This record gives sequence, structure tokens and C-alpha cells, in this order.
Amino acid sequence: MDIRTDSIENSVVAYKNDIIWVAVIASEVYNLDTYQVEIEFDDGLIQFLGGYEDSQYNGIENLLKINGGETLSFKAVEHKPGLINIANSMPGINEKFAPEGSGVIAIIQFKVLSEHPTSMALRNVNFLDVNNVRDQIRKLSDGTIN
Repeated sequence: MDIRTDSIENSVVAYKNDIIWVAVIASEVYNLDTYQVEIEFDDGLIQFLGGYEDSQYNGIENLLKINGGETLSFKAVEHKPGLINIANSMPGINEKFAPEGSGVIAIIQFKVLSEHPTSMALRNVNFLDVNNVRDQIRKLSDGTIN
């Protein structure tokens, strides 16, 4: 299964104490250099455990690396309870490495704390291309845990 091209589900069934992994996907980017994303969630129902830019174990590579590029400063930090700030960038300006298309920009791990359904929402999504042109992304898909 190729997470970049196969159907992406925005809903998952999970039970109390389950560990779930959520992939954050960027779609149809052009010359992406830097991104910043926030995920908002109910910290009484799910707990943020960590964030990763890719997963070598699962063969998932961060979108910024698909053309042989490197990243400088991936971070996924719980800025305040229920709000994760994710950011990453490539060093310098080089169109050769700047990706186009769709792919994983972060993998986030949560622990389910309750049987109650909940959701998570993307907020303040900003992409910057190699020419420092900023796009505030408005077409966002939220996720639910049932």
C-alpha cells in the first residue's frame, strides 16, 4: 500500500489504551521547502505520545526527502494541551530537491484514553515554496476516532 496514492481514511475505530498512528499528508504540492501544521484534539480523550517525520521501519519517507533532499529541523511538539505544532524545512534553496506531488509530512502517535468518540483537526497549515511564497492551506480534512 502506498500511503501517498491509496485511499486515505479519515476515521478509525480504536479502544481505550490503544496506540494509534496518524499520518499527516500534504497533497498536490509544488516546490515545497517548509511547512507548519497544527493538530487540535481533546487531550482528555487522546494523549499525544510523539511525532516523527518518517518511518524507516514501515518504509514511509517524509515528502521533503523524496528527491534526495535532507531536512533541518523536524519538530512535533505539544505547544499546549490539545494542540500539536508540527514544522519542518529543507536547508538552503534548491529546486532540485524540492518535492512536487503528495506524501507524508508527519506521523503522529496517540494513546486512546476513553471509549468516547473524538476528532482531531488540522489548523494553521502553511506551506512555503523554494521562492519563499507562502500558501495558507484552507482545504483540510479532519480525522475521527470512534
